[in-house]
Amino acid sequence: MEKSAKNIVQLNAQPESDHSVSFLAEVTRVNSGVAVEVSYQRQAIKVDYCVHGNRELKEGDLVLVQKVSQQTIVTHRLPNRDEPAEPQLTFDGEQWVLCSQSAMKLKVGRSVLTIQPSGDIAIEGRDLLSEATGTNRLLGTRIELN
Repeated sequence: MEKSAKNIVQLNAQPESDHSVSFLAEVTRVNSGVAVEVSYQRQAIKVDYCVHGNRELKEGDLVLVQKVSQQTIVTHRLPNRDEPAEPQLTFDGEQWVLCSQSAMKLKVGRSVLTIQPSGDIAIEGRDLLSEATGTNRLLGTRIELN
């Protein structure tokens, strides 16, 4: 249900100072994945800017909001309890490492590479090519060919 403009409440964040106020809120309205209204202590607050990251927001998401110079800014989305942690990309000094606690899937057209936390890896594609200028090893406790 659409809230009228008179129900939109702005928090007092000392507009004359350079200080900001941060608080947790729940997204109550979105437009194309961007929060336009949040709820804080049962008050509807109009969002001026949304710089939370790449994920689209949806109603019910918990977000970190900052009130700066009379502007309400959504800065972060907090993960829900039932969703896995986001993958972490790190550099260990020699190589980039992408770590995830849940399965990862890389899709390009009809080709799919799926990596499971159990260690299982599935490669799906029309044609698979394994080519090496040196030894090309295939190791396993059991190898099935056709």
